Amino acid sequence: MNECRDLIRKKKKVVIYSIDVPIETNNDEITREIIDDCESIEDKIERKELRGCIEAALKTVSYDHQVMIILRDVQGMSYEEIGQILKCPPGTVKSRINRARNALKEILINKKELFLKNKV
Repeated sequence: MNECRDLIRKKKKVVIYSIDVPIETNNDEITREIIDDCESIEDKIERKELRGCIEAALKTVSYDHQVMIILRDVQGMSYEEIGQILKCPPGTVKSRINRARNALKEILINKKELFLKNKV
């Protein structure tokens, strides 16, 4: 009972302001502005293009590298989980992921350089 009463008392102390009603302080009226945290169209397009570029580059690396990148970076699995699936120690998983990421990075760098050459 006491815990319920304490909770009710705490709720009474909380002041709730409406986002539709301006706040008045010392006869000065302050209007609220709602921050737009939505992603812009340009950001969405850029993210989609980047995702497509990464997916295309991922298809060009070896199957083993694809597996490592997908399990770790896409699925978010831990090194231990990946090690259990592939039946290898976490240290081996880490080195394979590092090699896979480096291979993917090289492909993306080469694509960028090729793109910039063709654009100029």
